[in-house]
Amino acid sequence: VLSLLIIPPHLTSKANEESAEFICLVENIYFESKGESMRGKIAVGIVTLNRTKDPKYPSTICEVVKQGPVRESWKSKNDPNLSISERIYVPIKNRCQFSWWCDGYKERIKYDENWIDSVTAARSALSGRYDELVGNATHYHATYVSPSWANTLKFVVQIDNHKFYAKN
Repeated sequence: VLSLLIIPPHLTSKANEESAEFICLVENIYFESKGESMRGKIAVGIVTLNRTKDPKYPSTICEVVKQGPVRESWKSKNDPNLSISERIYVPIKNRCQFSWWCDGYKERIKYDENWIDSVTAARSALSGRYDELVGNATHYHATYVSPSWANTLKFVVQIDNHKFYAKN
């Protein structure tokens, strides 16, 4: 299976298809780009990978996907006997880098065509063959919203229902 996948040097050993890193990338593509074309799915994957290369963001795929402020869960907060490693932390609703991660809904994966396409898109994004789709973009948003941060970045391209941006 790995022979089908070309992994960029900075992610070697972090993103083989059996790893948590690869699954994080697939899940991010799956939840962020349902209903988008394969180009749109690959573009979301590339943005996720671009963030791992940017010093402003964490260096692993899972840390990028799960980035955002957290709070301690009520399940551990009221127990003074728990050690730090036993405490449970959850993302603060609607404050994460990727909305699906902390929208307050339980994520359910249907292992359907969208999942298969997301796996294919993750492989494609990792291959580096499609980097020109969004260049060095590190941000995107759905076309039906207008976030204030979009004015501070350079618009790169619109693919399907997402607009992609890079640093100026």
